[in-house]
Amino acid sequence: MMRENTEGVSCAVSAGETVETLAVMPEPADERAAILNMVEEFEPNWLIVDLPYADIDTSYFPRLGAAGVKTCFIDDVRFVDPGADILLNSIIMAPEKTNKLHPGDTQYLLGPEFFI
Repeated sequence: MMRENTEGVSCAVSAGETVETLAVMPEPADERAAILNMVEEFEPNWLIVDLPYADIDTSYFPRLGAAGVKTCFIDDVRFVDPGADILLNSIIMAPEKTNKLHPGDTQYLLGPEFFI
């Protein structure tokens, strides 16, 4: 499952992956419902949110966890902790600036040593 992004979808398809796209939706509730429907349909092990936009709704992460779906949140723009299983932020200031709200529940990969 990927957002409609021509370049990203083309890359995944050329690597032999099957891709279902998620349209950009103006209402967070609609997007949340679409993501939860796709997760229910495809039963993934992981949901990876890469470089999320500023107002992304992460309120559904606990529901995914209860269903056995792990979450990875990759954000090199802000210093937020949405309660994902893995939070990756490779900015040099991330270890000091990220407010770790979920210690014990989240694996924090912070700082340039985690640059992909």
